[in-house]
Amino acid sequence: MDKISPSKYLCWVVHLDGMEEKHDESVDRAGVFKKAVEAVQSALDRGYRVCTNSTVFRTSDIDDLSDLFRLVSDLGVKGQ
Repeated sequence: MDKISPSKYLCWVVHLDGMEEKHDESVDRAGVFKKAVEAVQSALDRGYRVCTNSTVFRTSDIDDLSDLFRLVSDLGVKGQ
């Protein structure tokens, strides 16, 4: 982020498959969710546009996805 200035033509896209437990299980790696959320917050704090992208599986928990969408909205993400 230090090398690229915020621009209306640039949007950081962060992939999240659910809240922490579900996301980390989906990517088979603990701690990824926290790092992703920290990166989203950092980008927003620096003035970047941020969008999120999620894969919905047949086994996805609707309540978990609802919590995720609420979280990213509360963070200030405009595109979900």
